[in-house]
Amino acid sequence: MNTDNDRRQSRLEDAPQTTVASSGPAGCIRRPVPGAVLTGIFSRNAWGWWIWFLFMAGIVLSTVGNSPTAGDVCAIYIQSGRDLLAGQPLYAEPYFMYLPTAAFFFIPFTWGPFPLMASLWRIVNLAVFAAGVFKLSQTGRLDGLAISFVQISAIVCLLAIGGAKNGQMNLTIAGLLMLSAAAMEESRTWTASALMALSLTLKPTVLPFLLLAAVVHKSTSWRTALLALAMALLPFLAQPGEYMIRQYADVPRMLHDTVKMKEGMVYPAITGLLNASGIHVGDAGRLALRVLFALAALAAYLAGRARLKEAADRSLLLYAIAVGYILLLSPATERNTYAIFAPVVGITLCLAGARRQRGVQALLWLVILSGLLSHTIQKLLSDAPLAYMVKPAGTIAVIIVILCSTFGPGQINKPQTPRGDQ
Repeated sequence: MNTDNDRRQSRLEDAPQTTVASSGPAGCIRRPVPGAVLTGIFSRNAWGWWIWFLFMAGIVLSTVGNSPTAGDVCAIYIQSGRDLLAGQPLYAEPYFMYLPTAAFFFIPFTWGPFPLMASLWRIVNLAVFAAGVFKLSQTGRLDGLAISFVQISAIVCLLAIGGAKNGQMNLTIAGLLMLSAAAMEESRTWTASALMALSLTLKPTVLPFLLLAAVVHKSTSWRTALLALAMALLPFLAQPGEYMIRQYADVPRMLHDTVKMKEGMVYPAITGLLNASGIHVGDAGRLALRVLFALAALAAYLAGRARLKEAADRSLLLYAIAVGYILLLSPATERNTYAIFAPVVGITLCLAGARRQRGVQALLWLVILSGLLSHTIQKLLSDAPLAYMVKPAGTIAVIIVILCSTFGPGQINKPQTPRGDQ
């Protein structure tokens, strides 16, 4: 019969070994063995990253042969870098709707042939977006429930195909905002401020997110403004001050022209839907709509945040309300722009599954399916105004689901389940 020591030794030998110890001057150092590396590569979270890797590969392979035409936003971005280097006006054509800082950041993408640089940009774009999705879904378990990064990744990639193929910078900006939302709840104020400042210097339409965040995280306001000013000075390293001042002076005209260009047009935002219905609101009407929705968004965020216990829930609420506001009120919203709301849809669907809310799951799957078929629906309805309501209506529905969950019974001080592997 085995002694106690023999049985203890047998259990140690049978247990899975993931590290080995070696002694040294600094004491005991644990090193991973090859089996542990393989376990990490095929862990549950790692499978989510494999989905992103395959998604990136598919997007690059399907777009590598694209020609640099005006319809390819990658060409517009890269051309802005060339224009900045050559001292040409950035806003001579109504295509580049970003700040001069964005053109400065695209200078490295002018150093090679277009197919290679466009593919490299799409990889960087999706990498930042994926990092944001991971952080938003991984920062503490939302609602105390286990949610799968694999499921979220699959849903987000499915909904982001259009924006990813087009190479839209909105995905990078969304990734920065998700990372900043998580950083604020983790009290990493300077990190959050730097991320928000970078997003602001790329595209000013993110301002509602920054303002909403600053209401609660007041210390981010001056830090973000200071860092944004420093980043706005970076293009002066590439061109003389006189040229750069002219480009920045043209930004208000560019923003005004963007709004005027959309007047009377039908596009998937509230003012676009009003245009489609024959209700043309002027500048005062648009301002009134923005103020009205801003007050509603602020009230919903403050009231909801006060009820939420987990940091991850608060991060999701901030991102959902702010990005929903941007999508529904911005004149620059296009069908592919709604890819930045995909993380909210994916996380909300996973939470509904964890709570066994079958009705909510059915509604969210309807939102996903209608979003994927939105272009087909537009064609079937001959671009009727109703066809443009698909994605805005889905966005509103998801926000309502989040608010109902936030203000539902049992949200305050709900019991936490043990944290496990996601």
